[in-house]
Amino acid sequence: MAIPIDDELRLEASLTGSVALAKIDHIQGAFRVFTTAQELQNHPIEQAVNDQIVWLESSQSLYQATVTPASPPVSFFPTLSWSAFTFPGGGGGGTPATPLNSVQFNDNGSFGGDPRFIFEKSTGLAQISGSFHITSSTASDIFLIKSGSIEVTKVNNDGVFVLGEMNPRPAAVEGGIVYSSSAFYVGVE
Repeated sequence: MAIPIDDELRLEASLTGSVALAKIDHIQGAFRVFTTAQELQNHPIEQAVNDQIVWLESSQSLYQATVTPASPPVSFFPTLSWSAFTFPGGGGGGTPATPLNSVQFNDNGSFGGDPRFIFEKSTGLAQISGSFHITSSTASDIFLIKSGSIEVTKVNNDGVFVLGEMNPRPAAVEGGIVYSSSAFYVGVE
């Protein structure tokens, strides 16, 4: 006998055929997916439980049920209402700001991008405008620029700016400074 898991629980028996034991539509409090808000609003109160979470496809968002029991003489029937739901402490949500390739920040609970910090995922290019402050939290280099495994330049933990050893020495570039074989080379016109 096989028990497949989908939106219906069935017992498969070669002699009796397929018999549904339970249909998700009839299980009170089950996680459900609703296509439209109208479908959500028409959900029978008998099939809902307080704090039940559901997905509304048309808005691409979660909703939580509030079941208020009858309280005569104020109300003689229980009521069901739905409110938008987000998981607590699980990070931010929101619509990315313009430009869409900006890095998104949580600024005092407000989630959005800033065009002063851009990261182009396709090219790997990072652009920063404004001040750039680096604080080291390790005992190694504060700032390091590498090309593959070659250390091009760094600021060590003592605050010393260090040019990396370039072997073989690259072609001269006007305005360039290179350190190679215990000597500095300056590119001039």
